[in-house]
Amino acid sequence: LRKNRESNVKTSSMKSWNIRAKLALVLSVVGVVFAGAVYGVFGALKAQDSDAAIVNLAGRQRMLSQKMTKEALGVAKDAEDQDAYRKALGGTAGLFDRTLSALLDGGETTGGGGDPVTLPATSDVGIREQLAVVQGIWDPFNAAVKTVVSLQPGHPDFDSALAHIEANSIPLLKNMNKAVGMYEQVSRGKLATVKMLMFALLGLAGLAGGAIFPFMQRVMLKPLGELTVVAAGVATGDATLEVKHHSGDELGALADSFRGVLDYFHGMVEGLEALSQGRLDCEVESRGEQDVLAHSYEQLR
Repeated sequence: LRKNRESNVKTSSMKSWNIRAKLALVLSVVGVVFAGAVYGVFGALKAQDSDAAIVNLAGRQRMLSQKMTKEALGVAKDAEDQDAYRKALGGTAGLFDRTLSALLDGGETTGGGGDPVTLPATSDVGIREQLAVVQGIWDPFNAAVKTVVSLQPGHPDFDSALAHIEANSIPLLKNMNKAVGMYEQVSRGKLATVKMLMFALLGLAGLAGGAIFPFMQRVMLKPLGELTVVAAGVATGDATLEVKHHSGDELGALADSFRGVLDYFHGMVEGLEALSQGRLDCEVESRGEQDVLAHSYEQLR
């Protein structure tokens, strides 16, 4: 009897682990899928924040291109504030140059609030090609700006540099504007990816719910329903019931116990029927010292 009890404890522990393992496996798979989806959403949102800063700074380049033209004309035509215009023109050109370099190859520039901003290098091939076009316009434009800053109006090189600035201000603006549009298109594509991931997350939630419920229904709810019916029947004295559930988990062990109860119940019914017919040859197997019914039956015999 002691050996049987030890064996039952080991078997029960193993079966109990089996059902926990099933639930843990399902929940782990669902958890990993959800974690991956959430990580993807947050990663895309973080990239979106970076894209917003890049688009803003790229858009500022358009304004800076026109500001330089205005400041260069101020140097040429406003003798009273000429030095102020020179200083402003040099600062604007420096900001444009640093930002263009940061957009292309990554690095630090100055943000809208005056704080330093570090940008990642542009990886999109099409945008890099467009920024290279801007760079090709900017290099001689920047050289002309430096000439305007360093020379006095009336100098032949000053006048030539000013004419270059006026002639290339609009091409610089248009090509920078094209690059900004390309940045915005890429950003919209990433935003669409975020939305797609969020919808996918909702879909996964629905699929997970749809997968877990049938699993719970098959593994737990259906067997429990069957055992509940059997228990209710036994409580009302129904000896015709049958337990059909078989599994390697604790519900299977519970079903086996119910089958043992029904077998015991059937044996007692057969014995009592034999006694009612005056037959004393029907024995009921005792389940142990604690089996009060079997002992009482033997006393009746």
